[in-house]
Amino acid sequence: MRGLIEMIAAACMMFGIAGCNSEGDADSLARKQTEKMAMEAARRVGPVGIVNYTEKRFAKMIYELRDKEVKTYSYFMDMTGRLHFLCNSIGYGLPASIQYVNPQKKVSGSYGNIALPQPEPNGLFMPDSLDATYVLCTDEKGKVKPVYSEPKLIVSPFKLIYATNLKR
Repeated sequence: MRGLIEMIAAACMMFGIAGCNSEGDADSLARKQTEKMAMEAARRVGPVGIVNYTEKRFAKMIYELRDKEVKTYSYFMDMTGRLHFLCNSIGYGLPASIQYVNPQKKVSGSYGNIALPQPEPNGLFMPDSLDATYVLCTDEKGKVKPVYSEPKLIVSPFKLIYATNLKR
């Protein structure tokens, strides 16, 4: 859809088609006024004074911790808000919609370049979104097995004491 819009806009610019020019419409006027106000606000207020980059350091720390095979505990929450222990686990779980390869590939032809969906290594095409998680649970023998969960999970590096089915 986006490609079609871009092609129409390019045709309008190339051929100067009447009606394609949106410079005089209300949306264009509102956009210009908003941009002018944003420039004035930036001039008066100035840039944000971030000096410690704490959130960026935290993001880096989270990425690095996620890269380790950390022992975790996985839980799900019922409709009343109570936590239920699911399993001992490894790592923090992966969204089921995660993709191993780029979801699109560039295809060139006489019509130009377009992006087409690309299958995963298993030959299947992933959905645009999926609200589910795979967590690597350890069984009673310590073997790691993937568990698929559609209820949202909480994965923690320590036991959560408020889980209703934990032995204390």
